Amino acid sequence: MATNPASAVWVDTDDDLSALVTRHQNCSTYALDTEFMSGVTFAPVLALVQLAVDDVLYLIDPLACDVRLLAPLLNSPALMIAHAPRADLELLVRETSTRPSRLFDTQLAGQLLGYSSPSLATVASRLCDVELDKSARLSDWTVRPLGAEPLRYAASDVAYLHDIYRAQVRLLKSNNKLAWLEEECEALRTLDYSAPDPERAWLRLKGLTGMSAGDRQRAREIAKWRQVAAERRDRTPSRVMTDDALLALVRRPPKSVDDLRSTRSLGKLSDKEARSLLEAIAGAPATSPAVLERSAALDHDIDMVVTLLLSCVTQLGHDARIDPSLLATRADIAAFVSRNPSRIDSGWRSQVLSPVLQKIIDGAVDIRVAKGGKFLSLVDGETGELVRVGAAQ
Repeated sequence: MATNPASAVWVDTDDDLSALVTRHQNCSTYALDTEFMSGVTFAPVLALVQLAVDDVLYLIDPLACDVRLLAPLLNSPALMIAHAPRADLELLVRETSTRPSRLFDTQLAGQLLGYSSPSLATVASRLCDVELDKSARLSDWTVRPLGAEPLRYAASDVAYLHDIYRAQVRLLKSNNKLAWLEEECEALRTLDYSAPDPERAWLRLKGLTGMSAGDRQRAREIAKWRQVAAERRDRTPSRVMTDDALLALVRRPPKSVDDLRSTRSLGKLSDKEARSLLEAIAGAPATSPAVLERSAALDHDIDMVVTLLLSCVTQLGHDARIDPSLLATRADIAAFVSRNPSRIDSGWRSQVLSPVLQKIIDGAVDIRVAKGGKFLSLVDGETGELVRVGAAQ
């Protein structure tokens, strides 16, 4: 049964946190969520940990106690149930230097059951007939004491996760998709959650398409400078320099400090910072070396093929009741077409999706418009049968 959010126990001392971990050291599952503040400091500030275990719900205050005391629970064989926990895992790894031994992501499970990037409220409504009140989601979680509404909201984020988990496991088993979910969760659990590499910061920029080799080099050097400066100041990179300002510097490299300061949306820089930024821009090589990474998005030659295959993946996902974005993203497909490594090459996708995409590329699948132009029909050119994404056996 779901844990009553109103029964949540507030934990704000190391002794109480240590005691609860000891009390539940033999649990088989626990549900976990976090609340944090982001958008100002370089890294998000962990402000609350919600934990539901053995029918008890805890609200743990990381501003008052040492969350590293949670490590024995995370390191235990117990399964952690969470919804879309990428940010939670990043915080746990940073704050506790460990991560859960096993993971079940209810959002990924929902996607494999046909929901499109489902929110917790959507999943709870469909599987538990519960309407979650999300009106307090933008609360300032660093305020103490927290008000009744934020506390109720935070508690409800884990109160129903065990019920959702049990319902999803039944559905995934009946559709032969549980093994797929386990593979996805393990990939998510074992991601590298260390601080972003400044050398790769430029790859997250929008507007790279069509850049010359020299522009890409400047983008890499300026993005690297911005991230290092942001970490030093303990501010988000956008508060040091917006993406628009960064791209303006890429397209029109400044020649002097005055020229640099005239750039719109550029944050306040000290004279020392301005000079070091100018040096970074001037030091960018004029041409791109062979080792410089290029995203598939930079390659226009395969755009039409990628767009076609993306439409096919959307239809295949619809037919198989799988969120198409989980099957494959545009970047996945572009990498597959370019014969670069992608998610499509391994695991369950390599078994059920890769062969279908390859047949389409080889011209062995007829693509027809069906149902009055609302859907695509993918027909095997040899057998005349509909092409579908199969279920794991």
